[in-house]
Amino acid sequence: MTAMLTADVDDADRAEGAMRGIQSLVVSQEVVQEVVEVVVAPWRRLDAVECATPEWADWLDHRRLLAPIGNVPPAELEASYYQSTGQLPMAA
Repeated sequence: MTAMLTADVDDADRAEGAMRGIQSLVVSQEVVQEVVEVVVAPWRRLDAVECATPEWADWLDHRRLLAPIGNVPPAELEASYYQSTGQLPMAA
């Protein structure tokens, strides 16, 4: 008799765990969809991408912190390098 009760409890726990897993997936999908709508929606046309590109390049060079170079922005490291060597930056 105890074995049957344990089996019923185990089945109920499995079913409850499965429902929690499904709910978690649904919530995750909703969050991802919201993020996609926020990120992608403004860039539906080429001119929107062209306007956003310089902003991204500025962030990439001046505000992004890189762990491999000491958590400083690349532009700051480059400026300190040229200042320490006394050289002028060369054009690419």
